[in-house]
Amino acid sequence: MGSTIADLVANYTSAPMPDLIDFASLPGDGSTSTSDPAIPDDEWAGHQRIHQYTNGHDETYGGVTISLDSDYLDVQPAAPGGGWDDFGDGRQNPAVGREANGAMIAFAVSPDQQSLSYREQSVPSGGWGAWQQLGGPVGGLPVVGRDPDGRLELFVLGPGKKNIAHIWQTAPSGGWSSWDAGFGGPAGGLSVGRNADGRLEVFAVAPDLGSISHIWQTAPGGGWSAWNGDGDGAFGGPAGGVPVVGHEADGRMAVFVLGPNGSSVAEREQVAPSAGWGAWNGSFGGAASGVTVGENADGRMEVFALAPGGANISHIWQTAPNGGWSAWNGDGDGAFGGPAGGVPVVGHEADGRMAVFVLGPNGSSVAEREQVAPSAGWGAWNGSFGGAAATVNVSHNADGRMEVFALAPGGANISHIWQTAPNGGWSAWNGDGTFGGPAWTGA
Repeated sequence: MGSTIADLVANYTSAPMPDLIDFASLPGDGSTSTSDPAIPDDEWAGHQRIHQYTNGHDETYGGVTISLDSDYLDVQPAAPGGGWDDFGDGRQNPAVGREANGAMIAFAVSPDQQSLSYREQSVPSGGWGAWQQLGGPVGGLPVVGRDPDGRLELFVLGPGKKNIAHIWQTAPSGGWSSWDAGFGGPAGGLSVGRNADGRLEVFAVAPDLGSISHIWQTAPGGGWSAWNGDGDGAFGGPAGGVPVVGHEADGRMAVFVLGPNGSSVAEREQVAPSAGWGAWNGSFGGAASGVTVGENADGRMEVFALAPGGANISHIWQTAPNGGWSAWNGDGDGAFGGPAGGVPVVGHEADGRMAVFVLGPNGSSVAEREQVAPSAGWGAWNGSFGGAAATVNVSHNADGRMEVFALAPGGANISHIWQTAPNGGWSAWNGDGTFGGPAWTGA
């Protein structure tokens, strides 16, 4: 084989995606045919999907020749060798991550906030094992990051939000360390992102929403800096909510946060991948009570903002990868939709289309809306998706099927629903029995 897999990963750009290739796992023997800095050996569990583009060139892997000039694998990486966009922002219970072997793992806080439990798939894209305890106590909802070697790291507010606790896997898809209760704080909410070079970065908003602080790994999978250790002081503020992290197509992180009293959305991004930060863009606009960000298949970010009072959802998107922004609701279709009962969450179909899930008014149901084609416009709302809930979250199976987790009103239990095929229809809610619980609603 004359080329390494990094040649594929390094080539993804903004080209359109006419089709999809399922690229089967190469032999899991750690050989040079699969080992590459851009795709560690542990990423080859199950299969990875290569999105093929027109007018490409031939590459041969495992005796199979494919023609492409751009690609991405599973969820779009922030950059070659960079972070997979599968992170939470501290609002969802359960929080869901993906282990090195491709299996999903869900973390839930008990109703009394005394402990954290987890449940993981027995095999990638398969059924679920029993709930297991991670301990605590905890004072907030967890967020999940993933190191370049596939180990998960978990961050959660301590009791009274006086500190941040931290626990991590000691080996990919393996056991857990003891709790590090002195990670820092206090904080009113957390989010985690991943630099293009693989280093995790945690963003914490102060309890009074006065400012945001950040801390980052000094090496991929390694130790941590001091809080605000870049000499620039606190990351910024004041802020009106928990920050969320997106990624530019070139790998730079971008942080979005509500302004005071939800008066607007502010944005700040890195000046270069894995580097320092530019100034805040305080004129981003969009009065909101909650904000989230997704990434189009062509690399353009798209921001979704819940209007004050939940009257509707608005959205704004980059007009080109790494580029400027449209007007709010600038597609001529009016507001994105609503009314809504919570902040939307964003998933991705296996073919790259974004899908937005949101609670209905008073948590009466979950509604879903997805793009009609990758990086394109949006279809109608599916208001009959079902599932009365207090919170909703979405993650992805190793085979590309989305799976939605909904915490029942009052935290009585967690329900889930999943696609029966990639890009396909959905199971019944709890088609294999209730997922578990009870769990804390985060209120």
